[in-house]
Amino acid sequence: MRVVVMSRKGGVGKSTTAIHLAGYLAGVSGGEASVLLVDTDPSRNALRVARRGRLPFRVVGEEEVDENPSLAREAQHLIVDMRGSPSAEEIEDAMRLAEVMVIPIMPSGLALDTLLQTRRDIKRLGREDRYRVLLTAVPPWPYRRGPQARAQLEEIGIPLFGTDIRRLEAFEAAADEGVLVRDLPDRRAQRAWEDYTRVGEELVEWVRSVRTPDLHAARSGGGA
Repeated sequence: MRVVVMSRKGGVGKSTTAIHLAGYLAGVSGGEASVLLVDTDPSRNALRVARRGRLPFRVVGEEEVDENPSLAREAQHLIVDMRGSPSAEEIEDAMRLAEVMVIPIMPSGLALDTLLQTRRDIKRLGREDRYRVLLTAVPPWPYRRGPQARAQLEEIGIPLFGTDIRRLEAFEAAADEGVLVRDLPDRRAQRAWEDYTRVGEELVEWVRSVRTPDLHAARSGGGA
């Protein structure tokens, strides 16, 4: 699986999403050796988290992959934490690399504006079936920003994960400790992990659905 996590808006949980999707995949596919997270963001948030503690997968910078491309080729699952505010050309390059792109956004009007710009770039590439938006930092009931943002995005045809990531302090605590949120001894942290578990399950099914027509096309081409 090849997944790029991208956002043109900072502070939306991009690195948190990359880390926890990598953690989910490591848990269902054989452990640390099966998953590689490549941190290409100049802030190096994923690398900093990894150096603070212990994550169940390998995290490297893009320079390490440039020096040793086999790292990416040999990984069963590759997660790329893309740099913030990428250009249209960088998005195009990422879409060539990835099977799918995950775009975390918070439920705010400014995030929606940047998302629409990204959608235009992806539409121009003809890859509209290869991205999906993940609502993050969704405030709890009775706040309505999450449901309102979801309804607005659905109305304009934005593909969404069915699961939201709730706004929980456990994510910050996990980053400070250098661990996945599931590894904190806190019941609320387990709720946070449940959110990413559901997103991970959706991701796996999504990639399978993407691969099916590609496989059929490859077989048809091979028999021609």
